[in-house]
Amino acid sequence: MDKIGYILLGWLLGLLGSHTLRWSDRNQKINDFINGLYAQMLEIHPGLVMTYCSINGILGPLSKETIEWTISMLPTDHNFVINENLKKLIEVLLKCRKEDFEIASKEYFKLVKSIPSGKELKKFDLSFLENNLSTISLLDNDLQQTIWKIIHRINLINQNTDSYIFYFRKTFEPEVMKVNEANLKINIENCLKMISKDVMNTADVALELLKDLKTFKKRWTYKIIC
Repeated sequence: MDKIGYILLGWLLGLLGSHTLRWSDRNQKINDFINGLYAQMLEIHPGLVMTYCSINGILGPLSKETIEWTISMLPTDHNFVINENLKKLIEVLLKCRKEDFEIASKEYFKLVKSIPSGKELKKFDLSFLENNLSTISLLDNDLQQTIWKIIHRINLINQNTDSYIFYFRKTFEPEVMKVNEANLKINIENCLKMISKDVMNTADVALELLKDLKTFKKRWTYKIIC
């Protein structure tokens, strides 16, 4: 091989090596993103479910349907973290006779109404997603759409939570309460109703995303190995 041939060969090998490195970096970036997002959704999903249950306990006596939905949305195969005492309490309530359940639910409602609940309602953390928005475009189109849907819905929940906290804090201002107590209560209740509806719908999407991510992880791992 002459000198020019060696130069061309070296140039081609350099291009190939550069392309392989970029492809490897891309794969690692996607892998890290999927693992990080999966971990974050494992925290967010049960938070959505329990927020729905808690808010419904504030708005009125819990229905059996609400509790059954709560349990059904926390499957064990995703390693969700839920307070064991709370889980046992829910399971006991579900086994109660209808009359006993209604009495217990009403007593719980009275207890909740007597305790300030503003500090218990927290916003959901999307920092991981917000810091890795550019990586979303590297994923499958269907997965991208689900992730953007989650981001939009959780941002909406967080906005309504900000409104709820604003109105709730106003209840500690005597001057405001004298003039606007009735309006504040209406605004607080409306915020809670909107958040309740949104977290329930978003919990369904979050569970769908968790399943998709789990499937993607298996398929992506196989793809990298091959």
